[in-house]
Amino acid sequence: IDSEFSKNSAYFSDLQCKKIGFIHSHHEYCNDTKFLLTFNNFDKFVFLTKLQQEDFKILNPKLYEKSCLLAHPAHNTVANPPKLKKIVTVSRLVHNKPLEASIRAFAEISEKFPDYIYEIYGLGPESDKLKSLIIDLGMQQRIFLKGYTNSALDLFAESQLSISPTKFEGYGMAILESLSMSCPVITSNVNYGPNELIQDGINGHLINHDSVEEISLAITKILKNPLMYQEKCLQSIADNALDKWQKSLLSIIESVN
Repeated sequence: IDSEFSKNSAYFSDLQCKKIGFIHSHHEYCNDTKFLLTFNNFDKFVFLTKLQQEDFKILNPKLYEKSCLLAHPAHNTVANPPKLKKIVTVSRLVHNKPLEASIRAFAEISEKFPDYIYEIYGLGPESDKLKSLIIDLGMQQRIFLKGYTNSALDLFAESQLSISPTKFEGYGMAILESLSMSCPVITSNVNYGPNELIQDGINGHLINHDSVEEISLAITKILKNPLMYQEKCLQSIADNALDKWQKSLLSIIESVN
């Protein structure tokens, strides 16, 4: 359940079975009374992050008792794969995934790390704007818009770090997948998810997505000692192991039957 929850909720009320709702991202509980009412139609509701669950508890303590927590699983993990001198972003090129500051940050520190390139994978309406920025900065030989990819895990595996700026988040699959490939992440300190996946200074850095200074400093810190960060990535997502997720899911299903 990602968005437009209230408009689609009538469908669930007609199902003659036990119902478990999984919510990806919903940031306007207070303004969505239909959501709060429809919650009654579920036997259990699953949140991805502890903070999101706790925020809901404040709004409706009674219905909170029917909720539980289950983060996304890491389907594949690779410990310390060979790395290229590359930084990567895999993201939709849209307004709520602001990449302008990340591009400016890399340009700012590029002379300190002359052998590194920055590749950005994804499609979206911000593409032309970002392309113009790269040209204006004279970074055409260092920063590349690569378009769509279906090989995100391979890209994370071969990169020293990934940058995943966002204005809001549900959980952040790109963050989780990057960590699963031993690739530390620079991401925004926003609700929900990034600050439950990223331990600042351990497996990446939490930054203000508008701050060129914070992003350039985070890049510099990781590139000066990449192994220190990379070796912590898998350890930090041990609770996201697929076998643990499967057992937790079965336990949730059993709890409503």
